[in-house]
Amino acid sequence: MTEGPTSMPQGPVLSAEAFQALRDLIRNACGIVVPDNKETSLEGKLGEHVLRLGLPGFREYVDLLERESYAGEVWQELFHRVSTGETYFFRNEAQNRVFAEHLLPTVIRRQQGRMFKRIKVWSAACATGEEAYTLAIQLHQALGRQAGEWIPMVTGTDIDRTAIQVAERGEYGGRSLQQVPPRMLKKYFEPAGDRYLVTETLRRMVFFKPVNFADEEEMATQINMDVIFCRNVLIYFDGEFRKRVVDRLYNSLKPGGYLVIGHSESLRGVHDGFASIPFPGTHVYQRPEE
Repeated sequence: MTEGPTSMPQGPVLSAEAFQALRDLIRNACGIVVPDNKETSLEGKLGEHVLRLGLPGFREYVDLLERESYAGEVWQELFHRVSTGETYFFRNEAQNRVFAEHLLPTVIRRQQGRMFKRIKVWSAACATGEEAYTLAIQLHQALGRQAGEWIPMVTGTDIDRTAIQVAERGEYGGRSLQQVPPRMLKKYFEPAGDRYLVTETLRRMVFFKPVNFADEEEMATQINMDVIFCRNVLIYFDGEFRKRVVDRLYNSLKPGGYLVIGHSESLRGVHDGFASIPFPGTHVYQRPEE
């Protein structure tokens, strides 16, 4: 007698009650709002995690999350599963062009006469680091032969510690690199089999760390930024949390500093302290100079 194929264990079913409890926990933990129609999606993303933890179902999973610290492994795995990590080098040509041709020259010009020339750029919600390294490439290009006179600093942060670990390795391939111009691929990357490693030049410029937008103390440490990129993030928050995040970003900028958000995002009705500056194909927000 021939045995049939071994069936995979069926994932737990997410009840309406557990779905609502999970939504509330996730929103309180990191600000992400899970829409009403995403019950099946959330069940799929977290079901395997529940099984791997050896829990009977989602009710017990909710109970565990309520007892655990956000810094603990259970929450960290949840953040990894529910956060959106879609990214690649030189994403959004219009915004990259504005950064290279307008924002960086302005920031550099402001500090030309200073003894200590420091540029601080923050890539918030940087996922696996492609955006942060892209900004470092553009910053290095902008400084040119004067690079040795400056202290260029790019900080990449994300709630997903697994993504941050990938960013710190700096090893990429496939779709991540498709938009990298050949001359920059040759200059800023080293072949590593069928993949590429970012060079030491970029590694010295970029620092990664896990940061949760809901962590007020950690957000308060991000200060004196010349430019902040926080793209395609605010759309996942509700109105109240979005306002809190944008207020923190405003406080993180130097007077005269710039905030770049997703091309489909807007600060209208969110924060009235920024000036909106239009550019071809995009717009940028500026904290007014004092």
